[in-house]
Amino acid sequence: MTRMKLLAIATFLLTLSIGGVGGWVMWHFHMPLAWLLGAMIFCGLAALAGLPLAMPKFARPPMTATIGAMLGTSFSPAVFEHAGVWLRSLAGLVFFIAAAASVAYVYFRKVGKFDHPTAFFSAMPGGLVEMVTLGAERGGDERMISLIHAARIFLVVLSLPFVIQLISGGRDRSERVKLRSIFSR
Repeated sequence: MTRMKLLAIATFLLTLSIGGVGGWVMWHFHMPLAWLLGAMIFCGLAALAGLPLAMPKFARPPMTATIGAMLGTSFSPAVFEHAGVWLRSLAGLVFFIAAAASVAYVYFRKVGKFDHPTAFFSAMPGGLVEMVTLGAERGGDERMISLIHAARIFLVVLSLPFVIQLISGGRDRSERVKLRSIFSR
């Protein structure tokens, strides 16, 4: 095996280890989406600290398949029993997305001083890869578009479970007391 391949494997193992520790820590404290958020937070902090983290190309397909299988198996026919109720929410979502994208576009143009393609593809909701690719094809700054979308994804995935839990009262009283005692030490 070449030195480059060994380095890539070592970097990948470091990334998996940091993500695993982060997931375990969040799981230990009974946080929502513990394994996802823990890995994301710990790997984000490690990257900010300058550690060499990476996911080699060979690892992406099995990881994507695993995540897809986990998400797919969590759905049952019972999920769609209330689909009629969703129509009002979905209609509202269309208007919300249009308004949010418009406000973000204006913000990126006026405050961020982005050029048109960069502002447009940074503001539009959609897949990170698709927006970066389309933006770059139309002359946008692909680094800025990817940074904006990565920050959006990071903030939504990091905050939404806690917001939903706060609104819905997702933890019973004993778990809240346990968490308070942990954080008040």
